[in-house]
Amino acid sequence: MNLIQTIDAEQMAKLTAERAIPTFIPGDTLRVSVKVKEGERSRIQAFEGLCIARSNRGINSSFTVRKISN
Repeated sequence: MNLIQTIDAEQMAKLTAERAIPTFIPGDTLRVSVKVKEGERSRIQAFEGLCIARSNRGINSSFTVRKISN
C-alpha cells in the first residue's frame, strides 16, 4: 500500500468506529437529513428519495438520491 491508501484506510476505520454507516444498494428508498445553514441560523431538512447510484471508494464514497414527490 502506498501512503495515500494507508491514510485513507486509517480515516475510514476512524469514521466507522464513530458511527455506523448503513448498508444500502441502488433501488432502495432512503430518507436523507441535510443540515441547511441560512444566514446565522441552521436547521435540518429531511427528504425521501430513491437511490439511483452508489460509488464505493473508501473515504470518497458517494451516492445519488432522486427525490420522490408526493
